[in-house]
Amino acid sequence: MDVKSSYSIGKCGNTLSNDNPSIPLTHARVNSAPELTTSLSAHTVDLHFAAQAALELHSFSKSCPTLNVQAAREAHRKVYLMSSCRICCTEALRSSKCACATVVAKCVDAQEKHVAEKEAEIMIFLSTPENQHRNIVHAFHYSAFDQGSVLLMEMCSGMDLCALIDSSAEYVENGLPEQMCWSIIGQLLDGVKHLHKLRVAHRDLKPDNMMWDVQERCLRIIDLGLSQIVPVPKDAKPTLVATFPGTYAYAPPEVVLGIAHDPFSHDIWSIGCSFYVMMCRKFPFGRSAIPRAELVHNISVTEPTYFETMSSKAIEFIRGCLRKPPCHRSTLQTLEGVVMDAKSIFPESHLLACY
Repeated sequence: MDVKSSYSIGKCGNTLSNDNPSIPLTHARVNSAPELTTSLSAHTVDLHFAAQAALELHSFSKSCPTLNVQAAREAHRKVYLMSSCRICCTEALRSSKCACATVVAKCVDAQEKHVAEKEAEIMIFLSTPENQHRNIVHAFHYSAFDQGSVLLMEMCSGMDLCALIDSSAEYVENGLPEQMCWSIIGQLLDGVKHLHKLRVAHRDLKPDNMMWDVQERCLRIIDLGLSQIVPVPKDAKPTLVATFPGTYAYAPPEVVLGIAHDPFSHDIWSIGCSFYVMMCRKFPFGRSAIPRAELVHNISVTEPTYFETMSSKAIEFIRGCLRKPPCHRSTLQTLEGVVMDAKSIFPESHLLACY
């Protein structure tokens, strides 16, 4: 078996076991698990790695007294292998208040390994007690193998915002009720503000990467695989990056045009696109599936269509986010002010109970 390294947030997130989360805490050999290998034989991509992943998660569950070990074992037996570099367990550990979901990144080359390690490092950084935030998913444990890695994260109940928006068709003609949009966007701003305070740019904000807990009415930002810790600038100018990640339908002009850009301003643009999709159930500039040249033109030149049913505050919010020059876009503080004004006009109502 391969030598692996791991580090955890102790006591299921209450304490950190090392002052520097980027430094592995332990180095140990993983024992073989033939019974797990046998149970996975119908899904053959790399059984050796899958057995390691399942055993590692099971070992962690035994060290966490709030998790039901038998439930954990059964969940781990159902790891499904796919040909993509990232595979998710179809079964999550739902047995306690510390319910977990697992993400398994199967690294087949140096670039994929680097991406997986960077995501894990940022997730562990955001999961320390002083850095946790209720609107951002957090991690419990990370282990690296020669063939891949395992990142164990909390279970986000509910549904992603795409599913929530689709379900709204039963209640309203376009997107979600506006008062609900303000509640969601306010929580999104809280989470993004926390990320930016810690110098973390998400760089792929979109409804697919936001979970809505129906019971608690709480938003969780997920999938920080493209996020980046941005160095503090030496002067008043923003730090520019020259990589161009994210989803084109939610990306600003400078990103789709391949221009070095401020990743925090990228997030502001994506917030505006996400709010538009929530309210209108359509993309402001077109889907990512349309011809690339057409989408780039729409993002760089055109303006979204605003519906008569949208309030002036909603249009003000979206326009502030979607200004073409990055330096002219609204700041998070300005957007928070618009949300506060809007909530005084559109207080949360019984409609929230529909979701």
